[in-house]
Amino acid sequence: MTPIRLLTLVLAVTVLAWSTHQILRQLHRRQLRRLAVQWRMGYAERDLFNLAARITPQLPVPAAADLRVLDLLYASEGNHHRYVFTVEYTRGIISSHRRERRVMTFCEPRDTAAQCPSPLVPAPEQLTILDQYRHLHDHNFALSNPRSSP
Repeated sequence: MTPIRLLTLVLAVTVLAWSTHQILRQLHRRQLRRLAVQWRMGYAERDLFNLAARITPQLPVPAAADLRVLDLLYASEGNHHRYVFTVEYTRGIISSHRRERRVMTFCEPRDTAAQCPSPLVPAPEQLTILDQYRHLHDHNFALSNPRSSP
């Protein structure tokens, strides 16, 4: 195979992989937007509320690094703001690094001086990402009883 043909093949495979990724990502976003409308929540593809910095100390994954929050569903419910989102992080020690995604949720009071946010609640790992969102919505954790501040 000539170098030009090899380069053309590599470029074609790269464009195909990138296009497939973009199409699948767009379908995923569309499904999350539907869930947000159904649940009367807002949707943001990015971390609008800087949740990554706020949840890092509570993350139930030891040695997680390079934390990102994406696909955020959010709403105000009563006296609380509720967030359901995907957390993407690198897990592993030295040679066995791997990137993982998991859906988590928590709520915080509207008046931040009044109380502390609720604990971070992760969805079961064995579910698909969309099923993790549904699980956390269907098994609504105690929004009305977040832990009180000391």
